[in-house]
Amino acid sequence: MLKTKRILLVPFVTLLLIVSSVTSVAFAANSNNIGIANKEAHKFQQILNLYVKMTDEGIIEFDEEKAISDGRNSEIIEAGRIAEEISMQHKYYNNGKKNGKIQAKVSFQYYGNWCGPGYGGGTPIDSIDQACKTHDLCYKSKGMYKCSCDDTLINTLSANWGKYNTKQKTYASGVITYFSLASTFCNK
Repeated sequence: MLKTKRILLVPFVTLLLIVSSVTSVAFAANSNNIGIANKEAHKFQQILNLYVKMTDEGIIEFDEEKAISDGRNSEIIEAGRIAEEISMQHKYYNNGKKNGKIQAKVSFQYYGNWCGPGYGGGTPIDSIDQACKTHDLCYKSKGMYKCSCDDTLINTLSANWGKYNTKQKTYASGVITYFSLASTFCNK
């Protein structure tokens, strides 16, 4: 009888350890509240976050003067500008939708064929544009400003960080910054 209990207990304990390990790995992957998986991307974001803030109206402001006076490199400066611009794009897009009209797309600089509110179509030009497409389609299926869609976008951009050239890293960082700070306004 004791031998039978041990035989049954071994598979149960093994299964428990496997489930525990998988849960721990999943938790560790998501424990960083801004979802930055890549260490280089995380360091870049930490520096950039010193110069951005979210207003009560949900607009990101980038303190470009302080970043310049602190001697930050051009990639940090450009990523801050991009985060602020994405924030403004969303503001104008949403205001235009509420007023029954969409603001002219020419007023903002978009990336690829899918990155930008109300912007999408065609073949993605690279992995960043593909991540934007996936994000847009997620919003379409789950609803606008769905947190899970934003988290997937942040994690995808971060996971691919090492594959990006300098221009792509700068844009990806602006996107990560916007959606990380905007997470307080996303729909759970």
